[in-house]
Amino acid sequence: MIHGFLLLYLLSNAALYLVDEKLFASSYFHTPLVIFDTLFLTVSLAVSGQTSADFYIACFLTIALSCICHDFRGLMVVTALAPLLYGYSLFQTTEVYDPSIYLRLPFLFVSSLFYGYFAQLERVKKTLRKQAEQVVQNMAMIHKAKSEFLSVMSHELRTPLNVVMGYAELIQDKLLGEINQEQEEALGMVLKQSKDLSSMINSIMDATRIEAGAVKVQSQVVSLGDFLDELRSLYSLPLDKELTLIWDYPADLPVIKTDSEKLKHILQNLINNGIKYTDKGHVTISARHFPETATVEFKVADTGMGIPEGALPLIFEMFRQLDSSDTRSYGGVGIGLYIVKKFTELLGGKIEVESEVGKGSIFTLILPY
Repeated sequence: MIHGFLLLYLLSNAALYLVDEKLFASSYFHTPLVIFDTLFLTVSLAVSGQTSADFYIACFLTIALSCICHDFRGLMVVTALAPLLYGYSLFQTTEVYDPSIYLRLPFLFVSSLFYGYFAQLERVKKTLRKQAEQVVQNMAMIHKAKSEFLSVMSHELRTPLNVVMGYAELIQDKLLGEINQEQEEALGMVLKQSKDLSSMINSIMDATRIEAGAVKVQSQVVSLGDFLDELRSLYSLPLDKELTLIWDYPADLPVIKTDSEKLKHILQNLINNGIKYTDKGHVTISARHFPETATVEFKVADTGMGIPEGALPLIFEMFRQLDSSDTRSYGGVGIGLYIVKKFTELLGGKIEVESEVGKGSIFTLILPY
Protein backbone atom coordinates (compact mmCIF):
# COMPACT_ATOMS: atom_id res chain seq x y z
CA MET A 1 0.00 0.00 0.00
CA ILE A 2 2.83 2.39 0.88
CA HIS A 3 4.55 1.67 -2.43
CA GLY A 4 1.22 2.29 -4.17
CA PHE A 5 0.93 5.70 -2.52
CA LEU A 6 4.50 6.51 -3.50
CA LEU A 7 3.82 5.51 -7.12
CA LEU A 8 0.66 7.65 -7.26
CA TYR A 9 2.53 10.61 -5.81
CA LEU A 10 5.32 10.34 -8.40
CA LEU A 11 2.79 9.95 -11.22
CA SER A 12 0.80 13.01 -10.02
CA ASN A 13 3.95 15.14 -10.10
CA ALA A 14 4.91 13.80 -13.51
CA ALA A 15 1.44 14.73 -14.74
CA LEU A 16 2.23 18.40 -14.07
CA TYR A 17 4.42 18.36 -17.20
CA LEU A 18 1.23 17.86 -19.22
CA VAL A 19 -0.51 20.91 -17.71
CA ASP A 20 -0.67 24.12 -19.72
CA GLU A 21 2.07 26.51 -18.55
CA LYS A 22 -0.42 29.40 -18.42
CA LEU A 23 -2.07 27.77 -15.39
CA PHE A 24 1.10 28.13 -13.34
CA ALA A 25 0.87 31.91 -13.71
CA SER A 26 -2.51 31.91 -11.96
CA SER A 27 -2.76 32.11 -8.16
CA TYR A 28 -5.96 30.05 -8.43
CA PHE A 29 -3.86 27.10 -9.56
CA HIS A 30 -1.20 27.26 -6.84
CA THR A 31 -3.50 26.91 -3.84
CA PRO A 32 -5.33 23.72 -4.98
CA LEU A 33 -1.96 22.22 -5.94
CA VAL A 34 -0.50 22.80 -2.47
CA ILE A 35 -3.67 21.51 -0.78
CA PHE A 36 -3.70 18.39 -2.95
CA ASP A 37 -0.04 17.53 -2.36
CA THR A 38 -0.26 18.19 1.37
CA LEU A 39 -3.47 16.20 1.84
CA PHE A 40 -2.29 13.35 -0.36
CA LEU A 41 0.96 12.85 1.54
CA THR A 42 -0.69 13.38 4.93
CA VAL A 43 -3.33 10.75 4.17
CA SER A 44 -0.72 8.31 2.93
CA LEU A 45 1.37 8.79 6.09
CA ALA A 46 -1.71 8.45 8.31
CA VAL A 47 -2.81 5.28 6.54
CA SER A 48 0.66 3.74 6.92
CA GLY A 49 0.34 4.24 10.69
CA GLN A 50 4.10 4.23 11.21
CA THR A 51 4.81 7.96 11.46
CA SER A 52 5.99 9.19 14.85
CA ALA A 53 5.68 12.66 16.41
CA ASP A 54 9.30 13.51 15.62
CA PHE A 55 8.44 13.62 11.91
CA TYR A 56 5.81 16.33 12.39
CA ILE A 57 8.26 18.34 14.50
CA ALA A 58 10.83 18.01 11.72
CA CYS A 59 8.19 18.98 9.18
CA PHE A 60 7.22 22.10 11.16
CA LEU A 61 10.83 23.19 11.59
CA THR A 62 11.54 22.62 7.89
CA ILE A 63 8.55 24.71 6.81
CA ALA A 64 9.53 27.46 9.28
CA LEU A 65 13.11 27.55 7.99
CA SER A 66 12.03 27.57 4.35
CA CYS A 67 9.65 30.49 4.99
CA ILE A 68 12.41 32.47 6.70
CA CYS A 69 14.72 32.18 3.67
CA HIS A 70 14.81 35.43 1.70
CA ASP A 71 16.39 34.10 -1.49
CA PHE A 72 16.02 31.08 -3.71
CA ARG A 73 19.49 29.74 -2.92
CA GLY A 74 18.75 29.53 0.81
CA LEU A 75 15.40 27.89 0.10
CA MET A 76 17.04 25.19 -2.02
CA VAL A 77 19.60 24.48 0.72
CA VAL A 78 16.85 23.96 3.31
CA THR A 79 14.72 21.95 0.86
CA ALA A 80 17.61 19.60 0.00
CA LEU A 81 19.22 19.24 3.46
CA ALA A 82 16.02 18.75 5.50
CA PRO A 83 15.03 15.33 4.05
CA LEU A 84 18.68 14.21 3.89
CA LEU A 85 19.34 14.98 7.56
CA TYR A 86 16.03 13.54 8.67
CA GLY A 87 16.60 10.37 6.60
CA TYR A 88 20.13 10.02 7.99
CA SER A 89 18.80 10.26 11.57
CA LEU A 90 16.17 7.61 10.84
CA PHE A 91 18.65 5.17 9.36
CA GLN A 92 20.94 5.69 12.38
CA THR A 93 18.21 4.89 14.90
CA THR A 94 16.14 2.30 13.02
CA GLU A 95 17.36 -1.19 12.41
CA VAL A 96 14.14 -2.44 10.84
CA TYR A 97 13.48 -1.38 7.28
CA ASP A 98 10.49 1.01 7.15
CA PRO A 99 9.07 1.70 3.66
CA SER A 100 7.14 4.76 4.95
CA ILE A 101 10.50 6.55 4.96
CA TYR A 102 10.11 6.93 1.21
CA LEU A 103 6.92 8.91 1.85
CA ARG A 104 8.24 11.03 4.69
CA LEU A 105 11.33 12.25 2.87
CA PRO A 106 9.51 13.63 -0.22
CA PHE A 107 6.89 15.09 2.12
CA LEU A 108 9.59 17.22 3.78
CA PHE A 109 11.05 18.14 0.41
CA VAL A 110 7.76 19.18 -1.19
CA SER A 111 6.42 21.00 1.90
CA SER A 112 9.61 23.01 2.24
CA LEU A 113 9.70 23.87 -1.46
CA PHE A 114 6.05 24.90 -1.72
CA TYR A 115 5.76 26.88 1.50
CA GLY A 116 9.13 28.55 0.93
CA TYR A 117 8.15 29.47 -2.59
CA PHE A 118 4.86 31.03 -1.53
CA ALA A 119 6.49 32.89 1.36
CA GLN A 120 8.92 34.44 -1.13
CA LEU A 121 6.07 35.16 -3.52
CA GLU A 122 4.21 37.08 -0.80
CA ARG A 123 7.36 39.04 0.06
CA VAL A 124 7.80 39.99 -3.59
CA LYS A 125 4.14 41.06 -3.82
CA LYS A 126 4.51 43.15 -0.66
CA THR A 127 7.65 44.78 -2.01
CA LEU A 128 5.96 45.52 -5.33
CA ARG A 129 2.94 47.00 -3.54
CA LYS A 130 5.22 49.26 -1.50
CA GLN A 131 7.09 50.29 -4.64
CA ALA A 132 3.80 50.98 -6.44
CA GLU A 133 2.55 53.07 -3.50
CA GLN A 134 5.84 54.97 -3.48
CA VAL A 135 5.56 55.63 -7.22
CA VAL A 136 2.00 56.90 -6.74
CA GLN A 137 3.15 59.17 -3.91
CA ASN A 138 6.06 60.46 -5.98
CA MET A 139 3.76 61.12 -8.94
CA ALA A 140 1.32 62.94 -6.66
CA MET A 141 4.16 65.11 -5.31
CA ILE A 142 5.40 65.85 -8.84
CA HIS A 143 1.85 66.60 -9.96
CA LYS A 144 1.30 68.93 -6.98
CA ALA A 145 4.62 70.69 -7.56
CA LYS A 146 3.82 71.13 -11.25
CA SER A 147 0.37 72.52 -10.48
CA GLU A 148 1.76 74.92 -7.87
CA PHE A 149 4.49 76.05 -10.26
CA LEU A 150 2.03 76.70 -13.08
CA SER A 151 -0.35 78.51 -10.73
CA VAL A 152 2.38 80.77 -9.28
CA MET A 153 3.93 81.47 -12.67
CA SER A 154 0.54 82.26 -14.21
CA HIS A 155 -0.25 84.70 -11.40
CA GLU A 156 3.17 86.35 -11.57
CA LEU A 157 2.89 86.74 -15.34
CA ARG A 158 -0.67 88.06 -15.31
CA THR A 159 -0.02 90.84 -12.79
CA PRO A 160 2.60 92.78 -14.82
CA LEU A 161 0.71 91.97 -18.04
CA ASN A 162 -2.40 93.70 -16.70
CA VAL A 163 -0.27 96.76 -15.90
CA VAL A 164 1.15 96.78 -19.46
CA MET A 165 -2.35 96.50 -20.95
CA GLY A 166 -3.68 99.22 -18.66
CA TYR A 167 -1.00 101.75 -19.64
CA ALA A 168 -1.31 100.80 -23.33
CA GLU A 169 -5.05 101.50 -23.21
CA LEU A 170 -4.45 104.84 -21.46
CA ILE A 171 -2.03 105.90 -24.19
CA GLN A 172 -4.28 104.58 -26.96
CA ASP A 173 -7.24 106.53 -25.54
CA LYS A 174 -4.95 109.62 -25.57
CA LEU A 175 -5.40 110.20 -21.85
CA LEU A 176 -1.65 110.77 -21.50
CA GLY A 177 -1.30 113.00 -24.55
CA GLU A 178 -1.80 112.98 -28.29
CA ILE A 179 -0.39 110.15 -30.44
CA ASN A 180 -0.07 109.79 -34.19
CA GLN A 181 -1.61 107.10 -36.43
CA GLU A 182 1.49 104.87 -36.46
CA GLN A 183 1.74 104.95 -32.68
CA GLU A 184 -1.94 104.10 -32.36
CA GLU A 185 -1.52 101.10 -34.68
CA ALA A 186 1.55 99.95 -32.73
CA LEU A 187 -0.39 100.20 -29.46
CA GLY A 188 -3.23 98.25 -31.05
CA MET A 189 -0.76 95.47 -31.87
CA VAL A 190 0.63 95.57 -28.31
CA LEU A 191 -2.89 95.25 -26.88
CA LYS A 192 -3.81 92.41 -29.26
CA GLN A 193 -0.70 90.41 -28.38
CA SER A 194 -1.19 91.18 -24.68
CA LYS A 195 -4.77 89.92 -24.80
CA ASP A 196 -3.59 86.73 -26.54
CA LEU A 197 -0.98 86.24 -23.84
CA SER A 198 -3.56 86.93 -21.12
CA SER A 199 -5.88 84.35 -22.67
CA MET A 200 -3.02 81.84 -22.74
CA ILE A 201 -2.23 82.47 -19.07
CA ASN A 202 -5.90 82.06 -18.15
CA SER A 203 -5.94 78.75 -20.01
CA ILE A 204 -2.89 77.56 -18.08
CA MET A 205 -4.60 78.51 -14.82
CA ASP A 206 -7.76 76.66 -15.88
CA ALA A 207 -5.71 73.59 -16.74
CA THR A 208 -3.94 73.82 -13.37
CA ARG A 209 -7.26 73.96 -11.54
CA ILE A 210 -8.56 70.99 -13.54
CA GLU A 211 -5.45 68.95 -12.73
CA ALA A 212 -5.82 69.82 -9.03
CA GLY A 213 -9.49 68.77 -9.05
CA ALA A 214 -10.54 72.28 -8.01
CA VAL A 215 -13.04 72.79 -10.84
CA LYS A 216 -16.67 72.19 -9.83
CA VAL A 217 -19.85 72.20 -11.89
CA GLN A 218 -22.28 74.99 -10.98
CA SER A 219 -25.49 74.17 -12.81
CA GLN A 220 -28.24 76.68 -13.47
CA VAL A 221 -31.20 76.98 -15.80
CA VAL A 222 -30.01 78.11 -19.26
CA SER A 223 -32.15 79.18 -22.22
CA LEU A 224 -30.05 77.90 -25.12
CA GLY A 225 -31.53 80.39 -27.56
CA ASP A 226 -30.57 83.38 -25.38
CA PHE A 227 -27.23 81.75 -24.59
CA LEU A 228 -26.30 81.41 -28.28
CA ASP A 229 -27.55 84.95 -29.05
CA GLU A 230 -25.21 86.30 -26.37
CA LEU A 231 -22.32 84.18 -27.63
CA ARG A 232 -22.97 85.37 -31.17
CA SER A 233 -22.75 89.03 -30.07
CA LEU A 234 -19.15 88.44 -28.93
CA TYR A 235 -18.18 87.70 -32.56
CA SER A 236 -20.10 90.55 -34.21
CA LEU A 237 -16.97 92.52 -35.17
CA PRO A 238 -15.47 91.82 -38.62
CA LEU A 239 -12.52 89.43 -38.63
CA ASP A 240 -9.09 90.40 -39.98
CA LYS A 241 -9.20 87.62 -42.61
CA GLU A 242 -11.40 86.48 -45.50
CA LEU A 243 -13.63 84.48 -43.21
CA THR A 244 -17.33 84.50 -42.34
CA LEU A 245 -19.09 83.08 -39.31
CA ILE A 246 -22.34 81.24 -39.99
CA TRP A 247 -24.73 80.76 -37.06
CA ASP A 248 -27.33 78.04 -37.55
CA TYR A 249 -29.72 77.23 -34.72
CA PRO A 250 -33.52 77.09 -34.42
CA ALA A 251 -35.60 79.43 -32.29
CA ASP A 252 -37.19 76.60 -30.29
CA LEU A 253 -34.06 75.35 -28.52
CA PRO A 254 -34.97 74.06 -25.04
CA VAL A 255 -34.19 75.43 -21.61
CA ILE A 256 -31.68 73.12 -19.96
CA LYS A 257 -29.85 72.85 -16.67
CA THR A 258 -26.08 73.06 -17.07
CA ASP A 259 -23.02 75.13 -16.20
CA SER A 260 -23.31 78.00 -18.69
CA GLU A 261 -19.79 79.33 -18.04
CA LYS A 262 -18.16 76.01 -18.87
CA LEU A 263 -20.40 75.53 -21.91
CA LYS A 264 -19.46 79.03 -23.08
CA HIS A 265 -15.76 78.25 -22.54
CA ILE A 266 -16.06 75.03 -24.57
CA LEU A 267 -17.79 76.67 -27.53
CA GLN A 268 -15.51 79.72 -27.48
CA ASN A 269 -12.43 77.51 -27.59
CA LEU A 270 -13.86 75.54 -30.52
CA ILE A 271 -14.91 78.70 -32.41
CA ASN A 272 -11.58 80.42 -31.76
CA ASN A 273 -9.74 77.31 -32.97
CA GLY A 274 -11.85 77.28 -36.14
CA ILE A 275 -11.06 80.95 -36.78
CA LYS A 276 -7.40 80.46 -35.94
CA TYR A 277 -6.81 77.57 -38.35
CA THR A 278 -9.03 78.83 -41.21
CA ASP A 279 -7.45 81.49 -43.42
CA LYS A 280 -10.28 81.65 -45.96
CA GLY A 281 -13.82 80.28 -46.04
CA HIS A 282 -16.24 79.99 -43.15
CA VAL A 283 -16.79 78.66 -39.66
CA THR A 284 -20.30 77.33 -38.99
CA ILE A 285 -21.72 77.13 -35.47
CA SER A 286 -24.89 75.07 -35.28
CA ALA A 287 -27.10 73.62 -32.55
CA ARG A 288 -29.85 71.01 -32.54
CA HIS A 289 -31.79 69.28 -29.80
CA PHE A 290 -33.11 65.72 -29.79
CA PRO A 291 -36.02 65.18 -27.36
CA GLU A 292 -36.05 61.42 -27.94
CA THR A 293 -32.54 61.11 -26.42
CA ALA A 294 -32.74 64.26 -24.24
CA THR A 295 -29.53 65.63 -25.74
CA VAL A 296 -28.33 68.85 -27.32
CA GLU A 297 -25.78 68.74 -30.13
CA PHE A 298 -23.48 71.64 -30.96
CA LYS A 299 -21.29 71.58 -34.04
CA VAL A 300 -18.39 73.88 -34.95
CA ALA A 301 -17.32 73.21 -38.54
CA ASP A 302 -14.57 75.05 -40.40
CA THR A 303 -13.02 74.98 -43.87
CA GLY A 304 -9.48 75.25 -42.56
CA MET A 305 -6.30 73.21 -42.78
CA GLY A 306 -7.75 70.04 -41.22
CA ILE A 307 -6.11 67.47 -38.96
CA PRO A 308 -4.23 64.33 -40.09
CA GLU A 309 -6.08 61.13 -39.17
CA GLY A 310 -3.19 59.84 -37.06
CA ALA A 311 -3.22 62.98 -34.92
CA LEU A 312 -6.95 62.91 -34.07
CA PRO A 313 -6.57 60.74 -30.91
CA LEU A 314 -3.87 63.12 -29.58
CA ILE A 315 -5.35 66.58 -30.04
CA PHE A 316 -7.18 66.58 -26.67
CA GLU A 317 -3.99 65.94 -24.69
CA MET A 318 -2.41 68.76 -22.68
CA PHE A 319 0.34 70.76 -24.44
CA ARG A 320 -0.29 68.78 -27.65
CA GLN A 321 0.07 70.66 -30.94
CA LEU A 322 0.06 69.43 -34.51
CA ASP A 323 3.11 71.56 -35.24
CA SER A 324 5.41 72.07 -32.26
CA SER A 325 8.39 73.40 -34.21
CA ASP A 326 9.95 76.81 -33.63
CA THR A 327 8.85 77.92 -37.10
CA ARG A 328 5.16 76.99 -36.76
CA SER A 329 2.62 79.35 -38.27
CA TYR A 330 0.14 79.26 -35.37
CA GLY A 331 0.72 80.19 -31.72
CA GLY A 332 -0.63 78.71 -28.53
CA VAL A 333 0.55 76.13 -26.04
CA GLY A 334 -1.92 73.32 -26.77
CA ILE A 335 -4.24 73.65 -23.77
CA GLY A 336 -7.52 74.76 -25.38
CA LEU A 337 -8.77 71.37 -26.56
CA TYR A 338 -7.58 69.71 -23.34
CA ILE A 339 -9.84 72.11 -21.39
CA VAL A 340 -12.66 71.47 -23.88
CA LYS A 341 -12.49 67.72 -23.22
CA LYS A 342 -12.24 68.07 -19.43
CA PHE A 343 -15.11 70.57 -19.20
CA THR A 344 -17.21 68.36 -21.49
CA GLU A 345 -16.64 65.38 -19.20
CA LEU A 346 -17.57 67.49 -16.16
CA LEU A 347 -20.87 68.39 -17.85
CA GLY A 348 -21.54 64.70 -18.55
CA GLY A 349 -21.20 65.06 -22.30
CA LYS A 350 -18.81 63.90 -25.00
CA ILE A 351 -16.79 65.57 -27.72
CA GLU A 352 -16.19 64.10 -31.17
CA VAL A 353 -14.11 65.27 -34.11
CA GLU A 354 -14.06 64.56 -37.83
CA SER A 355 -11.43 66.07 -40.07
CA GLU A 356 -9.77 65.86 -43.45
CA VAL A 357 -6.52 67.55 -44.32
CA GLY A 358 -7.07 70.55 -46.57
CA LYS A 359 -10.88 70.45 -46.20
CA GLY A 360 -11.51 71.36 -42.57
CA SER A 361 -12.72 69.93 -39.27
CA ILE A 362 -16.03 69.33 -37.51
CA PHE A 363 -16.14 69.28 -33.71
CA THR A 364 -19.37 67.88 -32.23
CA LEU A 365 -20.33 68.51 -28.61
CA ILE A 366 -23.16 66.31 -27.27
CA LEU A 367 -24.67 67.27 -23.91
CA PRO A 368 -27.52 65.63 -21.96
CA TYR A 369 -30.29 67.83 -20.59
